[in-house]
Amino acid sequence: MAVIYLRLSKRHNELGRNEIILTFRQGSTIYQRSGTEIFILNKPIYWDGEKMVLRARMMTDEVRYHREMKVKLENLCSAITKEWEQTDRKNISPTWLKDVIDRFNHPEKFEADAEQVIRKTNVTSIFIEYMKKHKVSENREKHMLVVVESVPPF
Repeated sequence: MAVIYLRLSKRHNELGRNEIILTFRQGSTIYQRSGTEIFILNKPIYWDGEKMVLRARMMTDEVRYHREMKVKLENLCSAITKEWEQTDRKNISPTWLKDVIDRFNHPEKFEADAEQVIRKTNVTSIFIEYMKKHKVSENREKHMLVVVESVPPF
């Protein structure tokens, strides 16, 4: 079972807020750590050792900001868990966690990649669909990818 740990970085930005560092661990084989680009104040009313809390009663701008960051952090953790469930364990790269966080924080970067996938030819999509549905050997998959890459786009 995968576990996500959170901690505050010692470094802080120009507003005095510390970044939340996320550590993803799966057994003894996968251990990755990355910054989340979520910054909060290191005060007991916002951070309780391992998790983000909101103990403030008055709705100030600072409390609203931290409430938004808490929701963003919860959504990020859900996105990481969902991505982990959908990812083939053989395809986990050393930068997997950083890539997932980057995709969550900056989806506009990856929209161009999605458009390129849509523009693929029918032959290409058929090959890829076939490889997903049928368990083919690694060598056969490599051969099929060579064929797919050699087909000119229409």
